[in-house]
Amino acid sequence: MKISVIVPMPPSRKEPANSALLGKLKEKGAEIIIVKGLNPSLQRNQGVKASTGEVIYFLDEDSFPSLENLEMIRNEFGKSGTDILGGPSVIPDEGGTLEEVFYNIFSTNLVVGRLASRYKERGKRRRTDEGELILCNMAVRRSLFDDLGGFAEDLYPNEENEFIQRALKKKANVIYEPSFTVKKTLDIKAGEFIALLLKYGRGRGMQTRRYFKTTNILKLAPVLFIPVIAVSLIVKPLEYIFDLYLIYLLALSMVLSGWSFLTFFHYLLFIPATHMFYGLGILAGLFSKAKRAMSTETEMIRM
Repeated sequence: MKISVIVPMPPSRKEPANSALLGKLKEKGAEIIIVKGLNPSLQRNQGVKASTGEVIYFLDEDSFPSLENLEMIRNEFGKSGTDILGGPSVIPDEGGTLEEVFYNIFSTNLVVGRLASRYKERGKRRRTDEGELILCNMAVRRSLFDDLGGFAEDLYPNEENEFIQRALKKKANVIYEPSFTVKKTLDIKAGEFIALLLKYGRGRGMQTRRYFKTTNILKLAPVLFIPVIAVSLIVKPLEYIFDLYLIYLLALSMVLSGWSFLTFFHYLLFIPATHMFYGLGILAGLFSKAKRAMSTETEMIRM
């Protein structure tokens, strides 16, 4: 079974950060296609068109997969009838303090719900939906990708969520395998973390506008964070809502911080920031129109 690895990359970079590892994947029989450009959805689509594999493995240029992932793909798509396979993106062991805080927030289900499975090995192999898979570590059967017409090129981020929803409508077999991992750093500053939350939230909102289903309603819950907290502070009979959130915040911050004084305050700040800014991003996405990237120029590189 031939596997094609597609890696989108900004035009400003000379080579992917994971270039050496991509070389090892090539030695194991994978076709490697790097596509430079400013529209990742378009880049991935063009990479697939140029590929010859029966299975497409999507990576980011800074995600480092386990070398065993190729064999897992062959087993899943060859023997188990899998159509889409994904697993978590975890941070390297040498991550810094703030990086660990941001990672723990993303990988804690009491903060982000089922999305935590995208960042932490959770449970056993199982059928799933778009809520647990992440595009920096996702393999797709080529015939299904072609049948669905690829990713929506005017939707980024969250293009994989919309794609998986269309795949599920076609009764595709979508699998989450916790041991199917990549390592990817989350070495960003506080302002970049907030910008990331807004971007992810906006992508969720735009995706929901395009492909709405009743199960999406719960995923829009962060939109209510600011109004609910505001009302609970103003309307006395509802003040217990704020009190409960404060208890939740204090308790969770203590557990995640490991009783470190500085880290405790990081969680105390960034957990509510996650709920607030992700919710604001969703709101922006619900009422904004998706636009294609200004540049559709790409450059393709075969390793």
